[in-house]
Order: sequence, then structure tokens, then C-alpha cells
Amino acid sequence: MKIPVESKDLPPDFEPTEWKDELAKRRPEQMVQYMVEEGIAEVPKRFVQPPHMRPAVGRRSSSDDEVPIIDMALGKDEEGRKQLHADIARACEEWGFFQAINHGVPDTLMDAMMDMEKKFYSLTSEEKEVYKKRKTTMSVGYGGVYDKHKDQALVWMDRLTVDLPSARDLTETYNLVIDNPPGFQEVYVEYGKAIYEFAKEIMAIISEVLGQPKDFLFKKIGDDRAAMKTAFNYYPQCPQPEFVLGLPPHADASALAILQQGSPGLEVLKNGFWIPVPPCSKRSLVVNVGDVIQMISNARFKSSLHRAVVTEISRYSIGSFIMPHREIYLAPAAELCDEMNPPIYRSVKYAEYILEYLSRGIKDDLRVVDLFRLCT
Repeated sequence: MKIPVESKDLPPDFEPTEWKDELAKRRPEQMVQYMVEEGIAEVPKRFVQPPHMRPAVGRRSSSDDEVPIIDMALGKDEEGRKQLHADIARACEEWGFFQAINHGVPDTLMDAMMDMEKKFYSLTSEEKEVYKKRKTTMSVGYGGVYDKHKDQALVWMDRLTVDLPSARDLTETYNLVIDNPPGFQEVYVEYGKAIYEFAKEIMAIISEVLGQPKDFLFKKIGDDRAAMKTAFNYYPQCPQPEFVLGLPPHADASALAILQQGSPGLEVLKNGFWIPVPPCSKRSLVVNVGDVIQMISNARFKSSLHRAVVTEISRYSIGSFIMPHREIYLAPAAELCDEMNPPIYRSVKYAEYILEYLSRGIKDDLRVVDLFRLCT
């Protein structure tokens, strides 16, 4: 039996009894991978998105708009560096997204990390549960995403989130080390360092585009106290992908996000339409501006809404998020504001910002960054 498409045909309660107990910490049999491997033929109602949120709504089947592709190798000489700066400035202003090629993260390291992710999700449920999220944290460990919000449909994705040891969020009480599959932690430490350095390179270029020293943005987010978390996302094959989302529309609460995707699934909202962002090459990296840089740049650079869709084929991705230290205050940089360009956001401690972000969940009519806009 197919799930009804019209909202009037959907059950008024999207939350069957079996999902009401400890939504924030799913039992093994509630993980998407487990259900798929058990051979479900229909999507459980708790995962069904309301009609206005479903993948087909607002999606362009074809479009002249494409997320910019930027060749980082341009930066090797002075003329090329000018072009690189202009390309990144335009991408961050118009899209908040771009795909980077020739970015310097070794191909072998990217392949090894993706292979380790697949090995992790090949473990048994019992083996993966060793790394499950704990009651003292919801940001590190293995489990679901956006599970705490009972008024929202669940997403078709399982996630393992880890801290980069050399850029760890010191407020995080769960010092998670992944020792199964063997070699995972060692590969991640090297991979994470390479991604972190690439992110610093992007922030240095954005700083120069803003007319500031290279270390401008990095200092604004806490310098060596800045943190990086990496999410290993698994979107199992779905029997009815037209009713679900891998991730709902959202903007990131980070400074930057760097995504390695093995296959298509990412989409970004541009001019009211969802534009697919398939990998432009096997080892390209997607870069997107987060709310933090939008605030610091006084909205010159955009933190765009994006989402993940699913298909009948499983998909893996690896997303790394560069985050300010929790005690840092976010605000439009004084260096970028004047009488003609006054600040449009109030100052807020990042710990307060992230709490607001996590507590509200995904609201299609609300951007958390807008909560901190000054009245004009």
C-alpha cells in the first residue's frame, strides 16, 4: 500500500506510539539502516514529510543555475590568486556555496576516509551501538538527527559525529574514539587535519576579500580554540523516497562546512528553487558559508538553506564543521561596519546561539540567524 500524498489523507499524528519513548536516543531497531536491512517495503509514518516539505516541491528538473566550481590551483600565481579571490567572493555572495577542485586534500586520504565510513556502517547494530550518543551529549556519537523535536518528521539518515582531537570542543564531555573498524581513528586524525587546514585556507581568502588580514576570520572564531566536528552520514536506500528527506532544509550554525559526497543528494535553495549539487568530480569538496560568517560579514556572505534528498540507492557523505569557541561573542565585525553599513545583528555568545539553534529544530519559516537581527 502506498502512503497517501494528500495531507488530508495522512494520519493527524505523525508519531506512532513506538516512537514516543526516548526520541532523542533511538533504539537499534529504530535506526534507518536497521529497518532497511530488515526489508521494510513502506516508509514508517514517523518519517513522512508533510506535503509542502517533500522533495518534489520547488525542485527544478533542469536549470542554467549551477553551484560555482572553483579551482584552488589558481592561487599559485599573483594573477591567478586575484581570480581565485574574485571567484570565491562571488560564490559566497550569490550562493553561499561552491565546489572546490585541486584543493590539496590528498585523494588517497579522501578515499581511505570514505572507505572507513562504509566499513563502520557495515558493522553489526551491536558494534555500532558501542559508540551511541550519551545522555550528557547530543552532538557526538552514533544515532539519529533532529530526533528531539516531536512535531517534526524524522529524517532518513543515520549519523556518526566525532571531534577532531587537535581541534576539539573542550565543552564536550564525551571524548569519543572510534576503534572499530580498526584504523578508523588514525585515518580520521589525518583526514580531519587536512580538512581543517583547507578550511583555514578558505577563511584566509574570505578575510582578504573583506579587506582584512588573512587571520581575521580565524581570530574572530577563537583562533586555536576553534573546534571542528565531522559527521559521517549514511542515507540508506529508501523504498519511497518521494515522501522523505535525508536532511530537511537548514542553514549551518558553523563558520564553514566542508562536505565530501560520494554521490548526488545535496540541494541548495536559490531564488526559491532547489538546485541539485552533484559532485563535479570524484574528489571535489563542497564548501558552504555558515551562519557565523554571515553574522561576522554583516550579511555580505550568505548562509544558504540546503537539504539532502534520498533515492533507491544508498548514499554516504562526510561533513566537517568549523565552529567558534563556545565563549566567543558573535557580531558584525566593527572593521566592516560604518554609518553607511551599520550592523544588522546584535552580539550573542556562541553558546547561546548554538543552544537556540539546537532547541528550535527545523522550521521552514524561520532562520535562527534572523532571531538576532537588530530592529531597524
